[in-house]
Amino acid sequence: MTIDSGWVQILKRECPTAFHKDIPCKPTTWFIDGQIKLMKAAWIDTWETFFHRQFADTIQRALDFGASVVVMGFDDYAHVPPCKSMTQRKRTSKVVHFEYDPADALPRVPPEDWNAAMRNRNFKINVIKFILRNLEIHFKSC
Repeated sequence: MTIDSGWVQILKRECPTAFHKDIPCKPTTWFIDGQIKLMKAAWIDTWETFFHRQFADTIQRALDFGASVVVMGFDDYAHVPPCKSMTQRKRTSKVVHFEYDPADALPRVPPEDWNAAMRNRNFKINVIKFILRNLEIHFKSC
């Protein structure tokens, strides 16, 4: 995955009126693109911080704004169009390879080369499973 978080800054600079401190209405349903949330800042160096900053806090913010339903979506690789494989192959041909067996546990801390790790589908799937398990535990009382 190679989405740079700088795109949000570009949007805010080019169209500042699209952003508000407060939401002008009470949402009923809130959608979170989980795939985008997988991209983390370099200062996030523990799984706990990653989970809370990228996922739990985001969901809590939606609930705090009044959403009664929060939906988080992740890409389903079973439905990636075949033409996308050309783009993915080109994207990964110039990067460091990240070895990871799907049977392995996640490393003790997030890998330093997060972008390379996120290009490994098995690693990314295990990170998503980690997130889902922890979200269930975190929001069980809600």
